[in-house]
Amino acid sequence: MLAVIALIVAVAMIVAAVVQFRSTVSSTGSGNAATGMTLGTVRTSDVQSEGRLELTVGYVVAGAQRTLTGKVSGAAYEGQGKTVWVCFEPADPAHAYLRLPMDDLCS
Repeated sequence: MLAVIALIVAVAMIVAAVVQFRSTVSSTGSGNAATGMTLGTVRTSDVQSEGRLELTVGYVVAGAQRTLTGKVSGAAYEGQGKTVWVCFEPADPAHAYLRLPMDDLCS
């Protein structure tokens, strides 16, 4: 009986954590529309000054292929597994910016 209660409490805590995480990911901080996030595919990478990289990234939102060019830290990009996310506004997915895995969540 105690094991069942402990399991129920553990599941409730996990659900609460997931709800909090989803709220954090989708919140803009202003209480307005949610911000979307999707994985980007790097198409080109050009070294810029001061260790910056200019990445041209492809991403898909609502079935539409899109392209975004932005600058990121070269060292951070390499150190975080050459992974890049695209943060976008669901109402206008062309309004977007790049995010590395350890950057602040989309907002």
